[in-house]
Amino acid sequence: MKAKCYDLKAEYCGKSNDVESPSWNFNKRLAHPTSYRGREYDYRKNLDALYPLIHDIIRELDSLTGRHFRLRFEGPTHAPTLFWA
Repeated sequence: MKAKCYDLKAEYCGKSNDVESPSWNFNKRLAHPTSYRGREYDYRKNLDALYPLIHDIIRELDSLTGRHFRLRFEGPTHAPTLFWA
């Protein structure tokens, strides 16, 4: 589990000044009012990069707890219901 979380952190953070990293995009375009923030932005590229890692962590939690967590986001081929309808 620790390794999976490390992989997620590495993919999410990237380099702090890397405009392609998910953390840069979420921080600059969503979380903080900056000059990069606009009316809209397609976050699918960032979500697509993170989804497989998040999915692996959820499956690991399934196996550790013996429970099945229902996924609301079924992957890059489906619209993520958590973020938009």
